[in-house]
Amino acid sequence: MNSVLEKIDSRSKRAEYHWVRLADVNRDLLYAVVMSEDGLFFEHQGINWDALITAIGENIKRRQLSFGGSTISQQVAKNVFIRSSTKSLHRKLIEFFVTRELEAQLTKNEILELYLNVAEFGPDIYGVSHAAKYYFSKPVGQINAAEGAFLALMLPSPRKYHYSIFQNQNLVPRHQRKLKRVLSDMLYKEYISPSQYRRYLNWQYF
Repeated sequence: MNSVLEKIDSRSKRAEYHWVRLADVNRDLLYAVVMSEDGLFFEHQGINWDALITAIGENIKRRQLSFGGSTISQQVAKNVFIRSSTKSLHRKLIEFFVTRELEAQLTKNEILELYLNVAEFGPDIYGVSHAAKYYFSKPVGQINAAEGAFLALMLPSPRKYHYSIFQNQNLVPRHQRKLKRVLSDMLYKEYISPSQYRRYLNWQYF
């Protein structure tokens, strides 16, 4: 793991960064992120082929080259081991090979720990520890499922959503639907109870 840490760029001198062990992350936060980003993370071997085929179909339909359906493992491969940010078929193929090697060398928990510590949750907000402190003034061990779902909501476009959702204190219907979906998935998987689910649906984020 130390060799991996050496590969992580110091993206911002202003970033308040602190590495956190997976064991110190509240389970509700952990599963909220997994349900949001990659519900089959613990089942696949790095690549979600169904999601990839769906993304290819969309590319053909729209006649454009874009890549969707990235798993948590692929995101770790891209964010930690691949320096180029240019989207290309060649780069995607490299990402596939790196992802398979990552899955072969590390456990799922190690990959997830890497992901939670390198993910960007907003401008100069890297890692779940900094995100928990920034958005909720809490350590990661005290973040509940509702707050975890909110942090996961930032992940696709952290800088954009930091402004449109957090600074403007505005959860539009599609964001509300995503929060509900994550909580519903957690209820279905029995990560949270029905009473917790009902309480979290009305959670006051601002």
